[in-house]
Amino acid sequence: MPFRIYSGGRKPPHPDDTHPRAWVQDVWDTAALENAVQPGDTVDWASSVPLDQWGMDGNDAVGDCGLAGLDHWQMAVTSRIEGRWSAWGTDGCLQLYGILGGYVPGDPSTDNGTVLQDNLNFWRHNPIAGVELLGYAALRPGSWTRAVRTGMMQVAGPLYKGLTLQEDQEQQFPEAWHWVPGGVIAGGHCTIQVAELHGPDEAEDVSWGAGVRCNTQFIADATEEMWILFTEQSVDAAGRNPYGYSLADMNARIAALTSERNPLRLTSIYPAGGAPVSEQTIQSGDQVEITKAEPEPEAEGTPDVATAGDAIEVDKVSAADEDEASATQPVPPEPEPEPAPEPPPVALAHPGVSNQGPALPASAQAAAARAHQVLDKIITIAQNVQADLERYVPADLLSAAENEAKQFLRDVL
Repeated sequence: MPFRIYSGGRKPPHPDDTHPRAWVQDVWDTAALENAVQPGDTVDWASSVPLDQWGMDGNDAVGDCGLAGLDHWQMAVTSRIEGRWSAWGTDGCLQLYGILGGYVPGDPSTDNGTVLQDNLNFWRHNPIAGVELLGYAALRPGSWTRAVRTGMMQVAGPLYKGLTLQEDQEQQFPEAWHWVPGGVIAGGHCTIQVAELHGPDEAEDVSWGAGVRCNTQFIADATEEMWILFTEQSVDAAGRNPYGYSLADMNARIAALTSERNPLRLTSIYPAGGAPVSEQTIQSGDQVEITKAEPEPEAEGTPDVATAGDAIEVDKVSAADEDEASATQPVPPEPEPEPAPEPPPVALAHPGVSNQGPALPASAQAAAARAHQVLDKIITIAQNVQADLERYVPADLLSAAENEAKQFLRDVL
């Protein structure tokens, strides 16, 4: 039976053999992460967004839950990192639904939902509202314990989840969701999990414009897919999220697995690597307009600042005023002389001989390519070592070791 009160919209995931995905367990030791999470640890990415601000994003009427989930994800992350957020809103989500699901407003035959992996892949290659998705990966089914969920949310932020809901969950909402044995299936749905807290219903999702609690048993019964996402908005100016993890560390882990230099295209690490948002190619109509955050009220006495589009009044100056003003102006400096032209290149002593060196033989080119690969691996190892040192070695010990090394070099030299 279809949803009766709200809407779903999550289509079944693609088979992995036709649409391979990156698995978190291939780049991260989730067992070690699980062991590091203490029973009382919590994580919360949602407390900065008021409960009435999430927004339905059209998912009460059409099956754009996968896009509403991405909107709620970026709201949760930016609110926690920056203390403010902007929503794509219903218009933005419906525009994306038209691109990804073929939805035409007013035509119910086109309201068929989207595949979560397709949504993520699109965002990976097309910045939305100026924000680029750097990467994403799936958690393997069967690994969704409370400790793993907590640890991965500490590492990467909210979880992007694909569920199968029953009609019962529509009735239970907004109270806690519990799986009902033998309940009638309503269809696929997408939520984000924003918190792991305490109590019998320890997990908190955002769905249909509100927070809803559930527990590990419900997650095991209802969840079919679970993803982590990374954007540069996931970290603060120092490059770390509220739980101390960095994009640089995840970048190094993925690079070690794939031998790809700077796979997350972090411009803060490799200024020339990857493609910054400004250079991404976006097809006409793909850019989503977002609702701008309300401006902060101006403090008393704050000077007015002209912005683009403001009309600026200019006082006219009389001829006498102009003469007086020009008399007080300093005499402009003399222009600097033009630099002497470069001398012409020296002619070759032997006609027919080129200034260009001969092309390297194929064997030398292959050796140079291997040298570049080795250098990339050395850089990756250095990044891993630096990240581990910063994470596990106290700052005062690192400083003392650095000072000792400098003194040693001075003594030797």
